[in-house]
Amino acid sequence: MSITFATFAAYGAPALNDDVIEQLVFHTSSIRKSHGREASLTLLTDEVLADARALQLFDVVKRRPVIGATLLLDRARHYRAFLEDHNWASHIAFLDFDILVMKDIHPVFNGYADVYLTVRSWSKNMPFNGGVVFLQKDKPDLCRGFYNDVLSVYEHLEPEHLGWYGDQLSLMAAATTGGSQLSPDLIQTRSGALVGIVPRNDYNHTPYDVDVGKDVPSALDATDIAFFKERPVLHFKGPRKHLMTIMAKAAGL
Repeated sequence: MSITFATFAAYGAPALNDDVIEQLVFHTSSIRKSHGREASLTLLTDEVLADARALQLFDVVKRRPVIGATLLLDRARHYRAFLEDHNWASHIAFLDFDILVMKDIHPVFNGYADVYLTVRSWSKNMPFNGGVVFLQKDKPDLCRGFYNDVLSVYEHLEPEHLGWYGDQLSLMAAATTGGSQLSPDLIQTRSGALVGIVPRNDYNHTPYDVDVGKDVPSALDATDIAFFKERPVLHFKGPRKHLMTIMAKAAGL
């Protein structure tokens, strides 16, 4: 069964800097290597990006207005618009481009849920990360309904949350407010969708995240590399971008 990978990248400029291009190359190469040519790659971007180095990496490019001050709100709008257009012949993975997909993620979709998220146990107010979201293909109306709820919450947040953190707050509200916890890994949401919790250590692994209690290193040793190669999804958020380059080269991307 194929998966459509949809990656959001928008900087409000026709061209991207070399560092961003490198991340996009590693990101898309990791998906091609782990999932083969049957995987479909879609770029979700703004209306001005014209950099062929980025556009040629993807099978499909979808454009919408994106404003820097409301970047993550516009990402959520992009996600919802994508769900309206999708043919639902494949599962969906919404991913940030600072991610390497090291192994097959099809096991995520073997559960009963409609939407799959990962949880950061150390963050009680914002446990869900909007940079990694998986959606099951079998019940498109429930997936759309869940993201309609996410966006409805997001668009009514205080202005200071419309840019950063708003995606996490709105995911938290849509997934947990007014719903019921059916099991430790399954939530019945108020929109009707079932949200499944998949292991963050596998499907949204952030090297040297705050719960590790260690500073982000300048390099990776052989033990790090061997461990990270076994994680299906690696997320190099924030000050970890240099580790993405090291890991991608170690993986032969």
